[in-house]
Amino acid sequence: MESFRQSPITTENETEKKPLKESVDFVFEQHTELASIGTKDQYVQYIATIFPDSKFKEVVYHNSDAEFKNEGFKPMKPNFDTLNSIEGVYNFSSNRTFAQRYGINTYAVVLDIHNAIEDTSSGEYVDDIDRPLSEALFKIGKQTKANPFAPEYDENLKNTDAVINHISGEDYIEKHPRTGREWGVPPQTVVSVFHENQIHILGSSSDVQKFREFVEREK
Repeated sequence: MESFRQSPITTENETEKKPLKESVDFVFEQHTELASIGTKDQYVQYIATIFPDSKFKEVVYHNSDAEFKNEGFKPMKPNFDTLNSIEGVYNFSSNRTFAQRYGINTYAVVLDIHNAIEDTSSGEYVDDIDRPLSEALFKIGKQTKANPFAPEYDENLKNTDAVINHISGEDYIEKHPRTGREWGVPPQTVVSVFHENQIHILGSSSDVQKFREFVEREK
């Protein structure tokens, strides 16, 4: 493992940080009713009010074949295959193109995070995407299944509310010259949170209503 720490959250991942404008463009394309309420600039201002004290400021994405018409992440299980057995973990990626391989519906979200564990990896191996979370779940006590190779529980990490995995993608190869197959994991930030109230879906019915109220207040 390259690094594993609990620290003030760093949202700067220069390799893969998605501009907020690009995220807002995507949300407006997916939910055209937003344009009838206000401008994209107003929506950017509104997003800043959703979780104003959150230490993680990026818009990230989750894909699923399920439709979540409101805030409904309740029935969701983790979308990365190796973590499907773990309940109560919600996974997101800053790389929208990558996330799309996990389902036909794309959800852009903002997250309420205050006390995260952060990790970094190169993305050379597919395991780089889920190993940091798997190890963190043992450290914070959310995974208690006996495993002689797992890290021990750390009382100091019990209040962790997220795991943030910065993947540089420096060793990622989209099409390996020898095998013709994808090698490794492309650049992105993978974020896992543990409570549905940490998740706000942009473009959901409640989001549209809150944006309308925001614009009305600003008049």
